[in-house]
Amino acid sequence: MELFVHLPLFCKAIIGCFVRVGIGNSFGGNPVYRIAEITEVCETAKVYTLGKTKTNKGLRLRHGKQERVFRLEFISNNKFSDSEYSKWVESCASHDVPLPSLDSLQKKEKDIRDLLNYNYTNDDIDTIVTERLRFTNRPTNYAVAKTELLKKRDIAKQCGDQEEVEKVNEQIAELDSTSTRLDKRRTATISSISYINERNRKQNVIKAEVAIRAEVERMKGQRARDPFTRRQTRPTIVSLKTNTMTDEERKAIDDRVAAKELKLNQRKAEDANRKKLEIEKAQEEERKRILEEDLYAAHNFDLNIDFGHTMPLVSTPAAPNRSSCAASANGTTVNTPRRSLNLEEYKKKKGLL
Repeated sequence: MELFVHLPLFCKAIIGCFVRVGIGNSFGGNPVYRIAEITEVCETAKVYTLGKTKTNKGLRLRHGKQERVFRLEFISNNKFSDSEYSKWVESCASHDVPLPSLDSLQKKEKDIRDLLNYNYTNDDIDTIVTERLRFTNRPTNYAVAKTELLKKRDIAKQCGDQEEVEKVNEQIAELDSTSTRLDKRRTATISSISYINERNRKQNVIKAEVAIRAEVERMKGQRARDPFTRRQTRPTIVSLKTNTMTDEERKAIDDRVAAKELKLNQRKAEDANRKKLEIEKAQEEERKRILEEDLYAAHNFDLNIDFGHTMPLVSTPAAPNRSSCAASANGTTVNTPRRSLNLEEYKKKKGLL
C-alpha cells in the first residue's frame, strides 16, 4: 500500500476491499489476524512510517458488527488462511451481516487493477510530492528547499505580504541552523572514524614489528631444516695486504705517471698541429686551383687599409698671389695696380685673332 497511499484514487479504490489485519498476540505469543472489510479511509493523529514513506492515514475496518480504525502498518501482505476465513464467515453469520456478492468482488478487482495500471499525470505527481512533504520533518535536499523558500519570499515581497515574508525568513533561519547542526554532527563522526582508523593502523604496525623481532629471536642460532631455504652466510676476509711501500717507491711511481701524462699531452699537441697544417695545406691547394680555373679570381683579393696610421705632414710653400700683392725686399707687401682685360685682347694675346 505504500506505493499508492498518496494517490488521489487510493481512497476510492480500496473502500469495500478486504484485508488481513493483526489484532495482537495470543497467550502463546503468536500473532492473531482477522479478516476485515475497509469501510473508510481517515487520518489519524499519529504520523508513522510505512515502508519507505510516512503517512497519517488509517483504515476503518469492520469485522462482523465491530468497527475500529487501524493504521496501515498493521495490515498484512500475506494471504488469508482457512481458519481466518471461517472465523470471518462465522462472525458475519452471527451478526446478520450479508456476505459480499460476486458482482461487488469483480468490481473491486477491476478497481484494484486500474489502480495498479494507473497512468500518473502532472497533477498526480504534484499531489504525491505535497503529501510526502507534509510528513517530512526535514528536507532531503537543503539547497533545493532553501531555493524554494527564497522564491516564495520574493513572491511575497512583490505582493506586499509582510507577514508571509517574516514567516519565510523564520523558516530559512531554522533551515540554516538545522543544516549547520547536521553538518557538525557529520564532520564529528568522520573525524572520530578517521582517528579510530589511524589508531588501528599504528597498532597494526607495532604488532607487526613485535612479531618480526620475536621471529628473528626465535630463529637466531637455528639452522634451516629445509634444504631449499637459503642459508644465512657472512662474508669472511681471507687476507689483508698492508701498505709497505717506501717514499722512494711512491716517488718513482709518481714520476712514471707524470712522464706518461706528459708524453700523452705532447702526442695530443702534435696531432693537433698536424691536423692544422693539413687543413691549411688543403685550403691553399683549393685556392690555387680556383685561381687557375677562374680568370676573374686574379682580381679577387682583399686590401688591408689601416686608417688609424698617421702619415707625416709635408708643408708646401703657398704660391704668392700676383694679382693681390707683391713681396718687397724688406718683407713688406706692396699693392700693385690691376688692369682689366677684355675678350678681344685675350684672343689677340692667345693668337686666336
